[in-house]
Amino acid sequence: MASTTEILENLKAMEAAAADNAAVQEVEAAYEELAPTLQHDAAFLCQRNSFRVQNAVLMAIPRPKVLLGLINGSIYPNFHTMPLLRVADVASLSTDAKDERPDRIPFNIITDTMDDAVNKLPLGFQPDIYWDPQACGGSTTPRGLASLPFMTVAGFCHHHRAVELHNLAYSYDAICPLSTTYAEIFRSTLPQKEIFDLPFGVNWGSFHHFIPAGGASAEREIDILLTFDGANTPIYGQYRAKVHEAFQAFKEKHGDKYRLEIQHGLSRTDYLGYIQRSKIVLNAVGLHGPYNYRLCEAMNAGAAVMQIDAQYATGDQKIGSYFKEDEEIILFDESSFEAKALALLENPDRLSAVASAGKARLESEYSYEMLYLKLLQTVQETVQAKGGKLNRLPQETASATRALAMFHSNRPEKQITSLLDLPIAAAQMDMQFESALLPHLKCYTAMVTPENLANLYGEHEALQKFPQNALEGYKACFDMIDKPSLTDRWNMAVLCYEAGDRETIRLLGLFQELLKAEPGEFSAMSFFTTGFNIEGFDEQFHTEARVNLLNLGVLTSLGDGERISRAIQGYMLFWVCILLAHAGDTSADWQARANAFLG
Repeated sequence: MASTTEILENLKAMEAAAADNAAVQEVEAAYEELAPTLQHDAAFLCQRNSFRVQNAVLMAIPRPKVLLGLINGSIYPNFHTMPLLRVADVASLSTDAKDERPDRIPFNIITDTMDDAVNKLPLGFQPDIYWDPQACGGSTTPRGLASLPFMTVAGFCHHHRAVELHNLAYSYDAICPLSTTYAEIFRSTLPQKEIFDLPFGVNWGSFHHFIPAGGASAEREIDILLTFDGANTPIYGQYRAKVHEAFQAFKEKHGDKYRLEIQHGLSRTDYLGYIQRSKIVLNAVGLHGPYNYRLCEAMNAGAAVMQIDAQYATGDQKIGSYFKEDEEIILFDESSFEAKALALLENPDRLSAVASAGKARLESEYSYEMLYLKLLQTVQETVQAKGGKLNRLPQETASATRALAMFHSNRPEKQITSLLDLPIAAAQMDMQFESALLPHLKCYTAMVTPENLANLYGEHEALQKFPQNALEGYKACFDMIDKPSLTDRWNMAVLCYEAGDRETIRLLGLFQELLKAEPGEFSAMSFFTTGFNIEGFDEQFHTEARVNLLNLGVLTSLGDGERISRAIQGYMLFWVCILLAHAGDTSADWQARANAFLG
């Protein structure tokens, strides 16, 4: 029997020899005949996809066509892409300008728009959907999505970045939130948007094709495995620490009878080895949703999952919408952990049944292929129901909301692209250009500027001050604002403080103004700075303030403008108090006041 390498070489030879349309379709038939056997072979999937995309206009066997965003910009394929190649033909954006593969579309995030990408697609490749499963994660939303003649869909996986996501949602026709809880929140917040409540937000699914199960439960030498540290974090709250406390208490009483392991910070290979040798794997989920990668990995490895029942400000995590409690997953709290763990360990048949049932549900209903098919079907049904009409913002308004989302990502590689549409954003938001430019100045100096971007704003006075003197640049820009708003004053105060100006008069005045702010003064759709770094405060401190004071308030506001404004106001007041305490002002106990905002 020929090896996979030989099969692929033969198919390549057939492609090269195909002299007419009929011969190309014979090659297509050969690929499709082999697909059931080689559907999990990465090399085969990539070669078949490349062939089908390049020859899209001649393909006789129809398959959905997907234009994939920058989730695969530099790395292709990955675990998101491989299952998609099984059910669809995929052209994907590539950040490599020299990429010559027909199914990889070179895309410069600074200079290109989606019109450029579409013009590079092979003849006959007409996408049914633009899809990015991590639009708020490692991917960057390109400019020009509103011009595409097909539906655009984003997977949202980091819901604690609520301000960014609130703005980013306007760039897409449809959103796939991470879970039912977040789908309900987005339906209330953005009723004009299509919200697809699909399992895992189609962001992840079963990993059984590359995480094989270990042996039977009875053969596994580790009884309970804990694979994360016990630190409190803004995203996981105290739940990881609570799991550690319950585990340690259990170990003190039963450690002589059972093998109980804590292993974290492992390499990928070692981590998989441990979960494949464990009967029970413990889990804690964060603010993101009711499941995480660990849950899927442990179930795929054949372990029973015990998960602490986490309750966040966003409401019930609703794990029961995905897995049956006590049959496919075991939920516990501090008081019930011991009894529930013993109930499994002392009853091997039940332990095995829970592990098997969870694994079966995950691998059948939540395989990537099943999730992608549901996504494609949902898109088709939605487009048909709308008669092909998509409810979109005008192009310039969409450019403004995208600029806001990229700015609020607090990731330099994304914020750079916000600068490109800043004049449009300022005009659409009816604000003076310098008000939009002020919080972006740091982004401008932080990047390696290609010539076309360096000259974007000509000889603007504020930019002439950078990077030699940041404070002078901020002051020049602020002085050009005719009627500074409270948001302008906030931006000026925190940016100057970060740049070394410890003047407390500005902060004291801002504090009083913030206290008197009118209801609805602030909006999530504005350029207010949160990505500053003050010496003496680590990133976790900044993240905790952003999550607990700002983003949770926006997330739970359900679109109520006054509640969003209060969340932003509280965040600003907290930081003004922190900076006054940091600067040594003694006119009040500023640390105590800051603590009061944290609750």
